[in-house]
Amino acid sequence: MTEPDSNVRGSDVIDENAITEEQPALAQVSPDRASPMAERTEAEQDAVDEELLLEREQDNVEIRSLKLTGSEQEILNDIEPALSSRTDIRITLDTDDILLKKAVEAIKSNFNEAKVVSELRKMYDLYHESQVQNLLLAGTIQKYLDKIDRYEARHVRDPRVMAALNMSQRHRNYLKEADEEKKDLQNELLQLKVDMKHVEDNLKMKQKEFSKLQEEYKKLKDIEKHSEAVETKLISKENELQTLKEKFEDDMFRFQNEKDNEIADLLAKYADDQSSKATAHEKDSIKNDQHRLERIMILRELEEVKRTLRMVEDDRKTKKAALKHCRDTLTKLMIDSRILKKNAGICRTTLIREENRCTVLEQKLKNLNLDYKRVQSCLEASSNANYDLGCKLQAINVENKHLSSDLRDTKDKLENTSKQLSYCNSTAVQLKKKLAKSEAEKVHLESTLKIKADHNDSLISRITELAHKKYKQAQQLRLSENNAMLLVKELSSLNDEMHRQKQKVKDILDQKNQLWIKLGIVKNHYIDSEEKSRLLIREVEAQKGYANKMEMKRLETEAKLEGLMRTNIELYNETNTQAEIQQLQVFQFKQKNKEIKGLQAMSKDKDDQIQKMECTTKELVHQIEQLASESNKLKALMEDKKSKILVMTEEIRIMISQLRKALATIKEYRCYIDMLRRKRDLFGARLIESNIHVGLFKRKIDRIEKVMKTSASDYLNMNNDSYMLKLEIKNLRRKLKNHEMCEFTITTLRQELSKTAKLLELEKARNVALVATKEPIVHRWRALLAADPSKYELHVKINRLTQRLINKTTEVVEKEQMIHKKDLCFFELRALLERRLDPNLTVEMSLAKAIIRKQRKQMQALTAEINMNIYDLEQKDIECNKKQQELDKSKAKVVVQQRKYLNLQKKPLPPIAVKSMSCTGSKLRVFKPTLPLLQMFN
Repeated sequence: MTEPDSNVRGSDVIDENAITEEQPALAQVSPDRASPMAERTEAEQDAVDEELLLEREQDNVEIRSLKLTGSEQEILNDIEPALSSRTDIRITLDTDDILLKKAVEAIKSNFNEAKVVSELRKMYDLYHESQVQNLLLAGTIQKYLDKIDRYEARHVRDPRVMAALNMSQRHRNYLKEADEEKKDLQNELLQLKVDMKHVEDNLKMKQKEFSKLQEEYKKLKDIEKHSEAVETKLISKENELQTLKEKFEDDMFRFQNEKDNEIADLLAKYADDQSSKATAHEKDSIKNDQHRLERIMILRELEEVKRTLRMVEDDRKTKKAALKHCRDTLTKLMIDSRILKKNAGICRTTLIREENRCTVLEQKLKNLNLDYKRVQSCLEASSNANYDLGCKLQAINVENKHLSSDLRDTKDKLENTSKQLSYCNSTAVQLKKKLAKSEAEKVHLESTLKIKADHNDSLISRITELAHKKYKQAQQLRLSENNAMLLVKELSSLNDEMHRQKQKVKDILDQKNQLWIKLGIVKNHYIDSEEKSRLLIREVEAQKGYANKMEMKRLETEAKLEGLMRTNIELYNETNTQAEIQQLQVFQFKQKNKEIKGLQAMSKDKDDQIQKMECTTKELVHQIEQLASESNKLKALMEDKKSKILVMTEEIRIMISQLRKALATIKEYRCYIDMLRRKRDLFGARLIESNIHVGLFKRKIDRIEKVMKTSASDYLNMNNDSYMLKLEIKNLRRKLKNHEMCEFTITTLRQELSKTAKLLELEKARNVALVATKEPIVHRWRALLAADPSKYELHVKINRLTQRLINKTTEVVEKEQMIHKKDLCFFELRALLERRLDPNLTVEMSLAKAIIRKQRKQMQALTAEINMNIYDLEQKDIECNKKQQELDKSKAKVVVQQRKYLNLQKKPLPPIAVKSMSCTGSKLRVFKPTLPLLQMFN
């Protein structure tokens, strides 16, 4: 052994001693560098001792000055103490003193030169035995080398073996190409799976939108019913308005005729009275003239009243015309509303048809998806079968590689041993007797090698047959791959058509949303019309009240006129004063003026109402025109949708035909896969037989390697033990020096301890005096819940954690409630959908769900198998890497040993004599150690 190897192994041993003796840093030092490192450690210890002495002198100066420390000031000022100051400081003694004492006692009792010499003798004997064993192993290795040379010569001469090796290389290249193609197909299949998932998500979104449309359709039906009820109410109220207007006109006509008749009667009576009283009352001519003038004034006033009445009648006529115009507009509105209702009904029917077509299309899409999934499952099964075949072929290739690598390793080892045995030829004379025994074993091994050669020939023939079969299978796989590519292209075209259909469906949904917006506008118009009808009803009620008021006023005017007539008759009959008559006339004149003003105000109010009605009618006409234009647009959109739906149905028929063709190709592909599986089973049985034979051959090789390893390990252990003894001696000497140095430090430390104990007693007495003088202080940390200061932080952490736990529990409870609510909503919606669906659809949905579950289970099982295969491959790769690393290490070791033996051959062996060592007066024998033992001591 050389010096670097001994140093490396010695370092490993020192680590173990360092763990036991608590000095790892010093133990890892090599023996050549022990003395300078010891000097350095001594210098460092001196520097540390000087620093400690300086620090202690400074502490003594501070203690002598009677100043309080920071902790004492905190206690006096009631400041909360720090966590570092709360822990008690304890003085701990070093454990090195005890260990040093034990080490010194052990050295004095056990360290003797006689014992060291006896151990060295034992080491030499062991070394001699190991050298003899190495020579025996060299002989056996030479035998194996001869056998291997013969086998290699046979291996080179046989053209069949070379042809088989060439075939195996070609087969490996072909398998690599097949694996790459398989990987490409798998990537394409994964992309197809992703696309199908997207399609499924879109179908789910469409189902949700369809449910929303159904709900909105129900709401529309309710709104239509409400609008119909409102329209019936409007018609009834319009009829009531017409009857009230007719009654009002009749009453006004009667009132005017009665007034005209009464005025005529009054004039006739007045003329009769004048003629009768002209003869009888000549004295009262002056009074009569005055009365005449007054009557003339009254007549004028009556004419003015008539004019006002005529104006009122004209206004009423204009109002009647406006009302007629309003009636006409209302009738037009009713007609337009009926037309809109018809259009809405048509739109509903078209929407129902579209919904039915959408359901049919969705069912067809579901069927297409199911067919696509079946195709995909078939493709996956075929890919898995191909993958299994590839894996088995790879396993065969790996085993062949292992065999070739084992053979190469044996060759390398044997070459290395041949180089090593050149040194051992000098000792070959002693081993001739043992060669006779090994010849019998050689004959046996030759017979076994011949048997294995025959077996290898049979394996080569089988490999050729398998290669031909694999070539045929590869052709069939290519055909299947071409079919799969065609299917993929067809599926891509189907996906494109699906995307187009999705876009069309989205357009239809957008149009539906626009229809819903327009229906909302129609709803708003209906609401406005209801408000306007309410206003009209209120106006009609106001007109009724006004008519009643007019009738009351008419009756009052009639009563007043009768009272005036009576008063005039009484004036003519009786002889009253002129002042009283004038007062009566003025009073009557004022009342008539008030009545005229009231009539004018009422006429103005009616004019304002009529103007408002005209404005409302104009707005209604404008809204009706807008609704008519929107209804025409809706009709055009519905026609476009019908054409699009027809195009979609034709495309779906084409898709169905393509799927049928794909299913036919899949059936053919399944039959082909069954044939491949049968061939795979036969090939697997033959592989098992070949693996058994290979395993037996590997076991024999392992036994030979174990024997080699045991001999090498024993030799290395002996060298390591001798090196360990040297290192232990050096460690003990170093510890003795350290112990001598530590004795002085221990004495100084004891003196310092005695001084510090005295100082502590003085400080305790001072503290007791200070506490007696001061009042009792309650610290803040004692007022807290935690009585101990060391547990204060723990108490705070517990409170924080409890608060977090409470918050998290509340969050969990809230989330559970939300989940429960969502589950209830989901079950309700599912129940509603199941009620609305037809029984045939429910049966189909249940079947589809069962098929989907089965396919999911199959996919899960396939994924699990794939994961297991991947895991096995990874483990095999790891094992291969480990074996390669071991081979590299063994090669490096062999190279190192070769270099050592070459160096030993170059150097001569000088004779070395060991002098006698006097321990008890006896003399030891002189011996000549070999070169490896001298290297150990060096």
